[in-house]
Amino acid sequence: GCLALMSLVRGEGEVCQSNQWHIAKAGAIEVIAQAMQAFRHSAMVQLSVLLCLIPLALENAMMQAHITQECLEHIIAALDRHQGEVDIQTKGLVLLGVLIQGDDAVHDAIRVRELEAAVPRRVVAALCQHGTSNDDVLWASLFVLAVLVRDNSCVFERAKEALAWAGVMRVREPGVRPDLLSLRTLPQFLACSASCAVQHDVPHVSVKHSRF
Repeated sequence: GCLALMSLVRGEGEVCQSNQWHIAKAGAIEVIAQAMQAFRHSAMVQLSVLLCLIPLALENAMMQAHITQECLEHIIAALDRHQGEVDIQTKGLVLLGVLIQGDDAVHDAIRVRELEAAVPRRVVAALCQHGTSNDDVLWASLFVLAVLVRDNSCVFERAKEALAWAGVMRVREPGVRPDLLSLRTLPQFLACSASCAVQHDVPHVSVKHSRF
């Protein structure tokens, strides 16, 4: 079912956008969230859902907010429960990045939700397990970090603090862009530092201005 939905929204143009709207109106996102919970131990179901949600969320702020509201906790749970599944780690991180890909106020609200859900900690865990051996996980991790820490985001400082806490970046002087570790040294750095970092939650981030 999820793969059939994915086929309806893959691509560009008005038809795909219209299909996104019809899928949301039919309550499909709520059903997908229920499936993620009911079949939480099935790697195949979780991967199918992630593959479906990525094109559903692309360039659609309404869908990004709706998916975040209904599915974020299940996406995080899939990353935690299936840490050995490279495809789930890759697609799960890509989806987390797609959900916050944009400059609207709603995207900052979703960034806050992801920080509260300790997404940086999940990035660290994925990189420690797969980052040195799998380029897909490496690039998916860098993608979600890049859209999580945006210079023009009102939660930039909070995101920077959360990533530094999780061991993902070195923070330089105030007002200077964080020093993201190089693509190839990041996994090795995390392998040494994250054994302690993953045991701690990221600092609490207020959501009093969130739209959710």
